[in-house]
Amino acid sequence: MRKDKFMDFLEENDHSFSILPDGRILIDSEDDVDLGEIQSIPSGILFKNSGNVYMDFTSLPKNIEFENDGHVSISEVSTISTGIKFRNRGDVDLGFIKDINKEVIFKNSGNIRFDDLESISAKIVFSNKGNITLGREFPIFSKGTRFENRGDLIVFNNLLNKDFFIEGIKKQKVLNSMIEQTIG
Repeated sequence: MRKDKFMDFLEENDHSFSILPDGRILIDSEDDVDLGEIQSIPSGILFKNSGNVYMDFTSLPKNIEFENDGHVSISEVSTISTGIKFRNRGDVDLGFIKDINKEVIFKNSGNIRFDDLESISAKIVFSNKGNITLGREFPIFSKGTRFENRGDLIVFNNLLNKDFFIEGIKKQKVLNSMIEQTIG
């Protein structure tokens, strides 16, 4: 979708926005932003709204940032492009995401849920405060993938096997070491 059409949509739905000096669209509404009525959004959007963000598109363009106060739910997208930043205060639900490309930042305050994740590109660092749930199986990790999240890693709705880990050593450190030894 072109920027002018997207701004028309925002105006029609009473979502407050402005254009930043760098040309990005800043959405700073006091409520949720539901984008379910449209098929796509342009690149270069910063969500700083007070509520949640809901999206149902099949693709997400580059350089989208989420710094909203609520959750982010992206239900139909299968691949996350470069330059996507999750710094929102709530959970991130990435329902059908299969692949995460490089330069995606996860520093949100809540949990992250992946139902169908198959692969993670190089140098993705999970620095969120909550749990990470992998819905079906372990994805293929690439070199440099790191888990620095404060919560647990949950696979198949089960907490990663507690008996596998030595007491007092964080699960993320063991998983990071396994990734480094296996991939390099």
